[in-house]
Amino acid sequence: MRIFKFLCLFALIAVLVLTSGCTEPGELRTESHSVDLGDAKSIHALVRMGAGNLELSGGSEQLLNSTFTYNADALRPEIEYEVTDESGRLVVRQRDVSESITSREFRNEWKLRFNNDVPLLLSLEFGAGDGNLELGSLNLTEVDLQMGAGDVQMNLSGSQALTRLSLEMGVGDAVVDLRGDWGQDLDARIEGGVGSLTLRLPETSGVRIKVKGGLGEIKAGDLVQDGDAYVNEAYGSSDVTLDIEVEGGVGEVFLETG
Repeated sequence: MRIFKFLCLFALIAVLVLTSGCTEPGELRTESHSVDLGDAKSIHALVRMGAGNLELSGGSEQLLNSTFTYNADALRPEIEYEVTDESGRLVVRQRDVSESITSREFRNEWKLRFNNDVPLLLSLEFGAGDGNLELGSLNLTEVDLQMGAGDVQMNLSGSQALTRLSLEMGVGDAVVDLRGDWGQDLDARIEGGVGSLTLRLPETSGVRIKVKGGLGEIKAGDLVQDGDAYVNEAYGSSDVTLDIEVEGGVGEVFLETG
């Protein structure tokens, strides 16, 4: 699976950053950056973080308001933004690590707030750490998350425009909240790794979940088995359907409603 290539790459980066170089953690610093939307009518945002803690939410009047806290020059982030034909591309990334940190006493924390109104395709590449992603208020069209090692909480409750979700997990637990009222059909593909996966599901929108492979137990809650899938009571009668395919890894899959 692709996730194991991704996991190995970022695990290697994390080890190098934490153990193999000559730079000790220095003074803790916090810096803030903002990005104006400009003439863009839609945005593709790429967030690429090697190791640390990531918080992502909505509520910005600009395209992006961000705060970064870190204690080594090697962890300083880079932000790039350009607009072409009213389509914006935003990149927030940890710069290439050419020097490493010899101590584990490092801090790298990102807090990113995006605009709620502009249509947003969000790509997240997260190597190691914990993620708290409060995305329900954003005008998301697609979300693609690749995570190497760590736990992630992703809240997509009530997303009105989201039509596609892709999630690749490595080592760690994931909680994905899909409750609330949905405005569009959703096509979701989740690739498990080593750890548990919890899906919190709506009651009023139809849900169909197909689980393939995996070595863990499936705890379906109130969902019922329909052939090779699990469905909720609203499936087949609601205007909106969440079609979810889970490729299991090593760990339990919890399906929760309400």
